[in-house]
Amino acid sequence: MSKKPTTSAIATAVNESGLPHELADLFLSEASVSRPGIRPGQPPTDLKILLKVTIHKPAPDQQKLLVRVNIVTDAFYPDSDSAAVRIAATFVVIYRFVKPMTEEAQTDSQLFRVFGQQNGVYHVWPYWREFVQSATTRMGLPPLRMPLLAPSELQFHPEDGEGEAGTE
Repeated sequence: MSKKPTTSAIATAVNESGLPHELADLFLSEASVSRPGIRPGQPPTDLKILLKVTIHKPAPDQQKLLVRVNIVTDAFYPDSDSAAVRIAATFVVIYRFVKPMTEEAQTDSQLFRVFGQQNGVYHVWPYWREFVQSATTRMGLPPLRMPLLAPSELQFHPEDGEGEAGTE
């Protein structure tokens, strides 16, 4: 019985694999903001951030990978379990492979998943931080400042997975 590789082993494999890539496109696909429990003059201080990454594996004849990064941030008051502010957005990142993928890379779903989680979130995060700060200001609130990206602290939605190739 073969041993399941660790996430760090897969991350190393992503970097050394047949996935040499370049960022082809990154855009905001959809967004929503709400402030259901805001207290006048009191900005919420506690943040909960949830990420969901969906990978749309390329067909064997395609050299592009589509990654959807859905991020939801809820801001709370320390004495409340209900979100005072909720900001959600889905970003789409398209990677183009600069060399044909190895046959092994084309069939390794875990490789694509880790690639999408690491690279997709890494590339989207600065846009997310700016979006949250801008959205809260436009809602008449002091800007919420998202933390700098700390990969070790990321929590991915348990349903992260693959989508169909070529779907939007």
